[in-house]
Amino acid sequence: MLIGFTIFSELVYLFLFIKAKSLGLLDLHNNQHLFWVLTSLSILFIVYFLAYRYINWPKIQIKSLFLIIITLHLTFLLIPFLSSNDLYSYIFSTRINGLFGQNPYFTIYDSFPHDPLFHDLWTIWATQRTLYGPLFLHIGGLINYLGQNNLLFLSLSFKSLFIAANFASILLVYKITQNKKAVFLFGANPLVIFELSGNSHTESLTLFFLLLSFYFYVRPVVGFLGLLASVLVKYYSLIFMPFYLVKLKMAGLRPLLLALTLGAVMVVAMYYPFWQGPQNFDYLLSYYNGQYTSHSLFIYLGEAIFGSYRLSFQVNTIIFFLVTIGLIYKFWTGKKTIQELIFGCMLLYWTYLLTKSSLILSWYLIMLILLGSLCINWKQYQRYGLAAILFTSIYSLLIYYFVR
Repeated sequence: MLIGFTIFSELVYLFLFIKAKSLGLLDLHNNQHLFWVLTSLSILFIVYFLAYRYINWPKIQIKSLFLIIITLHLTFLLIPFLSSNDLYSYIFSTRINGLFGQNPYFTIYDSFPHDPLFHDLWTIWATQRTLYGPLFLHIGGLINYLGQNNLLFLSLSFKSLFIAANFASILLVYKITQNKKAVFLFGANPLVIFELSGNSHTESLTLFFLLLSFYFYVRPVVGFLGLLASVLVKYYSLIFMPFYLVKLKMAGLRPLLLALTLGAVMVVAMYYPFWQGPQNFDYLLSYYNGQYTSHSLFIYLGEAIFGSYRLSFQVNTIIFFLVTIGLIYKFWTGKKTIQELIFGCMLLYWTYLLTKSSLILSWYLIMLILLGSLCINWKQYQRYGLAAILFTSIYSLLIYYFVR
């Protein structure tokens, strides 16, 4: 069954690879391209869930499972992207600091038309300041410093970095759960392969550092720093910080002070080259408070009820914070085990997707896939984990269709 799943899935991924290679980009605003993507992903999801249901898991060797998953991800190593050219925006955003010595929190790439790669790299994000954390800017800046104006080197370096992070994340899923089903549900998920290895997104690094924080959860200080690294790549994992602060407080005053001190040093070191004051976050906050075509489902619902996007956004913000308080309280009064942490994070992020995000794109759902896959390891949370993965499968297809 696993071999059949692999061969069939690989053929579909090769179809997408060939189409994207020949066209340069699968444009989801083009009805024919959209049809190819939606049909391919729908078939892949069906085969994925059938394989999960009917594979004889006790007979599967973990090495064989890893090899199969790695093969599927490596399908897209030699193509920069499939349907989203964000890879180029990652390259040019970090050229600003890595090559031109400017601050991407205040300087846009459009200011560098003299860049030899300007016309190759330009996307609509070239007119905007960066939304990413300083850790990613340092990583990308180093790659640009090494690669200079070699677009092939830069593309392969960023692509290899993201795919390597995906592999490391899959390994960490196994280290945390010792569960082959969890590895399959995350590593072989069509959305994970299509968006993280096919299109390449910074979520690969965000999830890797988050998994490190889970892996080192029994060492609260190290786990806290792992979460902080995740936040310093992309900020939305900050919503999990209260869980770690609770864990640190229960570990004692010394671990709490040590974690906060090291965390402060880490943040200062990362931001130091870019810091100009609170205005560093002006664009991030305006983006967060903006109104886009694909926001949280409950914001849509509230807008229909209240006749106002702003009122709906505010009401949903209150709902999100009330749920957050409830989940943190439940964690505080519980045993504070790793499974309680991961389950709490899953419920919190699911709530965030439903109530709080002003913009949701398909790859934003992958965090929920990861958390749902981890929850498979614990019997009391299995049905919730599967429900989360099924939700992301359906929701991602709707996003591709309606946000074209």
